[in-house]
Amino acid sequence: MTNEEVFSRAYDEVRLRGLSPKTVASYLGRLKLFLKYFNDRPIEEMKEIEI
Repeated sequence: MTNEEVFSRAYDEVRLRGLSPKTVASYLGRLKLFLKYFNDRPIEEMKEIEI
């Protein structure tokens, strides 16, 4: 799964849960920062200890 797919799936999940727009923006913003911290490396390549 690519990082774009991870982000899209996360977006779908938080929207389906009916979270407020500010919460959605906060969660997705944190996800973007997380992925950027690891230089957009695919999540599947990361080890548990890194995450």
